[in-house]
Amino acid sequence: MRSDKSEFTVWRDKLVSHKLPLWDELTDIGLYMDQVTGLLQKYLSVYLRDDADKLISPSMVNNYVKMGIIPPPVNKRYGKDHIASLIMICVLKQVLSISEIKSLITLKSRSREISEIYDEFCNEQRSACERMLALSGFSGDGDANGADMAFLAAILANAGKAISGKLIDIENQAEKLKLAEEESAEKANKKTKKP
Repeated sequence: MRSDKSEFTVWRDKLVSHKLPLWDELTDIGLYMDQVTGLLQKYLSVYLRDDADKLISPSMVNNYVKMGIIPPPVNKRYGKDHIASLIMICVLKQVLSISEIKSLITLKSRSREISEIYDEFCNEQRSACERMLALSGFSGDGDANGADMAFLAAILANAGKAISGKLIDIENQAEKLKLAEEESAEKANKKTKKP
């Protein structure tokens, strides 16, 4: 049991010290697909449970472009906005569906630039990991039972997933209602302007 705790402690320390690159730390040079997937794997490896796991593949990136979640590459090169979006997608897809992620990024993008959204995401991700470890009793090397801590972490993750999904639904409904009202007002204005 002690070796399990030591293994977890090493991983926990890596997680707590891990820092996703902020917007200004991302490369300004356009990257090709294989460079993008390699870079993302490097940035996000701390979240993997097994070194053989992959969070991103070229086919996933192509699908995200087709779905309109990220813009198409420019001359087969991906820039900062692509890298930032892909980092957020890779992390968020662990708890949200791709359609929920698309909605969430679209909703946030209406009032803010991708650089602001991404930096907020990075800061909140780091803070959330620290808070989750503390809430679950993971912050110390005490005698807490690993199964009990895993159970609580899973419950907290499920609660977060349920809450975020519901909030995304509510925001999407409000956005649809707003668009319908604007469309109705526009039609009414056109009718009153007719001779």
